[in-house]
Amino acid sequence: MGAELLVNGMFNDVHTTMVETVCVYNGEPVYVVESQGHRVRIQYLMDEFKMETIDYREKGFKYLAPPLGYMNWEDREAIYLFRDMSGGRTHALTNQGIRANPMDFLQSNSWWLRTMYLGRCIKGEYPSFADAVKHVEEGASSIAFDRHYAVGRVRTRTALLGRDRQEIGVVRENRVYLLEARLKPYVEKSLKGSDVRVDSV
Repeated sequence: MGAELLVNGMFNDVHTTMVETVCVYNGEPVYVVESQGHRVRIQYLMDEFKMETIDYREKGFKYLAPPLGYMNWEDREAIYLFRDMSGGRTHALTNQGIRANPMDFLQSNSWWLRTMYLGRCIKGEYPSFADAVKHVEEGASSIAFDRHYAVGRVRTRTALLGRDRQEIGVVRENRVYLLEARLKPYVEKSLKGSDVRVDSV
């Protein structure tokens, strides 16, 4: 790459494309508001009123893409987020480099990239399975309890949703009935520590 040097997973000219991306600083997801030289102004996703100016060459600043999966949008709908590898060279998260299910979410919520809802997704902070079921029973359309699993309403039943919001099972009281037995070890791992029983239909 010529004179470019890799620093914390990024090239030394990266400040020209860093603005309006989500990175990680000392373990916290942050939104880059502006940059000048090696200095960047960041906003913490978990606290929209907390802002700071830092040097992106610091060891704690990571430009590599943080993990995605389910995001509980406004605690009422589980949106499945995934990287679009055709979204350009940038390693950080951008509106152009992410796809969502449902597909129209990104167009109708242009400011989502700098919210605590995305912050919780990146950090892997989710309610328990029992709380997710309770939220759905109280009116939420779907709520994730894991990066790759959620509970949602499908017609008249409470369903277990897998990656990309696909129905993979049925939820009845404290039990999950999977449509495919091969998924059992993965679902059980996501429910580790709970008293939920997993069976096949």
